[in-house]
Amino acid sequence: MIKLAWRGIHENFSRSLFYWITFVLTTMFIFIFFNVACSEAVGMTFINSRNDVITYLCVFVMTICMIVIFFANDFYVKKKSKQMAIRLVSGATFLQITGYLLSSTLFIFFCAVPIGIALAILSMMFINNFILDMLQITTILSFNQQGILVTIVILLFVVIWCTILNVGYAYRSSIRNLLVGDVMVDGLKPAFPFHFDIKFTKYLYSIMFLLPICLFYIYGNEPTAMILFSVIGMIGLYGLWSKMLIPFLDQYIMNHIDYSEKTVYIGFMRRDLVFMKKNLILFIMSTILIITLLVSNLSDSMTVVLCFVSYVVIHCLLSLTVVFRFLVEILGRKNVFLTLSRIGYERKPLLSIIRKEVIVFFGILMAVCLIYIGNILFSLYIHNLMKFDFIIMLITFFVGPLLICGCIVFFTYQKNIL
Repeated sequence: MIKLAWRGIHENFSRSLFYWITFVLTTMFIFIFFNVACSEAVGMTFINSRNDVITYLCVFVMTICMIVIFFANDFYVKKKSKQMAIRLVSGATFLQITGYLLSSTLFIFFCAVPIGIALAILSMMFINNFILDMLQITTILSFNQQGILVTIVILLFVVIWCTILNVGYAYRSSIRNLLVGDVMVDGLKPAFPFHFDIKFTKYLYSIMFLLPICLFYIYGNEPTAMILFSVIGMIGLYGLWSKMLIPFLDQYIMNHIDYSEKTVYIGFMRRDLVFMKKNLILFIMSTILIITLLVSNLSDSMTVVLCFVSYVVIHCLLSLTVVFRFLVEILGRKNVFLTLSRIGYERKPLLSIIRKEVIVFFGILMAVCLIYIGNILFSLYIHNLMKFDFIIMLITFFVGPLLICGCIVFFTYQKNIL
């Protein structure tokens, strides 16, 4: 079984590498977060917590880690689905499939954990410099026994969670579905017995999206109110995404139907935006929640440190979910690009299509996020709740992971498709 697992990793090295990177980053972030949270300066415990905010942060970070693992598995297992189908046809039992998947997961996991811990140790030096320079706190954070123990428990849970996801995918899928595991299938939308006028819904969603931005400046001295305003704004954004942005792109494609290259990359980007709608909402709401918790606890310096660590951790992990969601989406595009090449598209125009699709997609993603997050941060600056240099740092850690993930998506897209 171990030999089969190693062979499967070798045959799908690029996907196994992404899976390994996910484990490395997850290990690093979990190790840092829980060692900071369980330090004497912060004092988090799962039984008798001194600070409810810290407990909420821990639960939230663990939830985000589980979401990242889910997307990583979705990307990783779809390529292994054909191997599992062949083994099932050959008479393998689900117990043997479980052993095969567990062997693959454990091998990648144990290769990733030491690297993740080493990166965590290096990152802790940056955190100590940050709290000394930015917050003027002389407390030196270090690794502790409770933080290491919690990290081990969480990582073991991650392995079990991965195995359950993989085995569940194999169990609920027929052999036929496993054989076509790389094909993307659109989900069915529920039908409602009523509907509103399209113009009315557009105006309603526009107001719901824009009104909270104005309220940020009026009630900027009450950070907790921003969560409620943001929820309203995200409902508006969710509606505008479907009712205005996607129809606008449809109309744009029809008006530029003679420009073949533009039509192709806009069409691909439109599909990307449809699939990424929920990721975008999760991205913005997570950021707003962390910023709100941070500003609400400015009097507690160590809680601010933990919120900042949570901010960086969550953004890096959620950026990974965008990568995996994007890469899963392009799984079925090989045949599309093959058709384009057969009707006369050369490598250079195809590369241009990929480059423009990725640039415009990540540009829209960052622009929409920064409309809300930028206004929230600026309103906090106006009300003297946040320093300008700290705002720049938060925006940098927001944009940076997305730019890195955009480069990863572009090179992976190019390598797998062309």
